[in-house]
Amino acid sequence: MSKPRGISRRNFSREQVLAAIDGSGGIVSAVAKRLGCDWNTARKYINLWETTKKAFEDERNRLLDMAEATVFKAIKGGDVQTAKWVLSRLGRSRGYGDAVDVQAQGRIRIVLTWDGENDDG
Repeated sequence: MSKPRGISRRNFSREQVLAAIDGSGGIVSAVAKRLGCDWNTARKYINLWETTKKAFEDERNRLLDMAEATVFKAIKGGDVQTAKWVLSRLGRSRGYGDAVDVQAQGRIRIVLTWDGENDDG
């Protein structure tokens, strides 16, 4: 008889989960591999205690910091594509980016009419 998904055959201690989180980059599958369980079980244990939740969040933030540092180095080195990407994401308040913000106030009424002409059917 197989076990239900997300249920571990063994219980993990808070210390085991914290050790698995350390250096994982905040990646659940890395934590699961270190614990020897499936993804859902790892996620369950990460969220079980406040200390493990916080450790996982801190680990993820360290990964984001490293990614930001890499982007920074690329821009410092003259990488125009990376600079354009950053401007499109972070420079919107300065007019950069492809997104269009549309705001409206009040009521909008749309009336569609059809007279039956030019109907192919």
